[in-house]
Amino acid sequence: MLKLGDPDDPSEASRRHELFRPGKADPRRLSISAFLLRAQALSMLLHIEQLDALAYAGGYWLHDLNPVNFAAISGVLRIARGMGRRVGVIGVGAGPLESSAGKRRVRLALENAEALTVRDEHSRRVLIDAGLSRVELTADPALELPSAPQSEAELILERAGLDPNQPLAIITPCAWFRMSEFYSRRDQHIAAMERSLAIVADGLAEAGMQLLMLASMAPEDTLTSRRILSLMRGQTATAVIEAIDLLPGQVQALIGRARLLVSMRLHPLIFGLNCGVPLVAVDYDAKVRELCGRAGIEQWMVDPGQGDFSGAALDLVRSLLDDPSKQLAMAARGRSAMVARLAGNAAAIRRLVR
Repeated sequence: MLKLGDPDDPSEASRRHELFRPGKADPRRLSISAFLLRAQALSMLLHIEQLDALAYAGGYWLHDLNPVNFAAISGVLRIARGMGRRVGVIGVGAGPLESSAGKRRVRLALENAEALTVRDEHSRRVLIDAGLSRVELTADPALELPSAPQSEAELILERAGLDPNQPLAIITPCAWFRMSEFYSRRDQHIAAMERSLAIVADGLAEAGMQLLMLASMAPEDTLTSRRILSLMRGQTATAVIEAIDLLPGQVQALIGRARLLVSMRLHPLIFGLNCGVPLVAVDYDAKVRELCGRAGIEQWMVDPGQGDFSGAALDLVRSLLDDPSKQLAMAARGRSAMVARLAGNAAAIRRLVR
């Protein structure tokens, strides 16, 4: 199978195995990202004849927020199916799929697919509503991600100017207020969210925490992180690290060093569950709600659109710093139940490569 971003490419492998290097985000990444996605889809088209099967695994592929990108993504699967190749999706997220054209593209690409598993119930309902059947609920494959050695996490923190031996809190922001605003940013919503997260950051600083802003998507989240730090009034050691400069296991090892995680982003929340780190989830999209629901930790989730977002978040932060035991016990049980569902992903892969 061919996947986006070939890890066997020596230049790609070299880039991904480097430890964090401080530097500024390149704004050109944002302007060329859509072009690269379509170029990668074209690259896959040129290789389909060499494949026995083609699948998208993990991630957030099936939505029509950008109809052009979605036409490219679904079109590759549809062409592979037309050429007699086995196709599928494994442990993905889906939605929104609101247009009739988007639903039709999903049906044409994945009807009677050999593998059709999703990471949450919301995604399953979205695909069933689009006209697919036999959609299996499994879980996100990242739930079994191994962490990098702690020595690597310590080195990354030191290079970022933080002390690995001092208490650490991590915030992973998102550059948009709601997932539905991905391609239609509302500046007033984003500005209010950044002010609220700066208040939360001040609260963590007052509790004696160093503060790491972990940017999951560069350059968007990097710029958001820097604006949040600029709005802080308190004093503490701070740093911004871009996840793109790290391996996933290194990102998880960093999160494992934290006394507390505040995250809008899904996969940092999963990494927090994997490491047993107390966390506050910011509910900006259904995928966050679904994860928290399955993990049994909905009571530690806060809506960024509520009137006193920062106050509610700080109340949760303080309660977890005081006693995280209830959350950690519930999260461990919920994570175990999700991990048990990962067998469905393995079975789907076997159907593809039979």
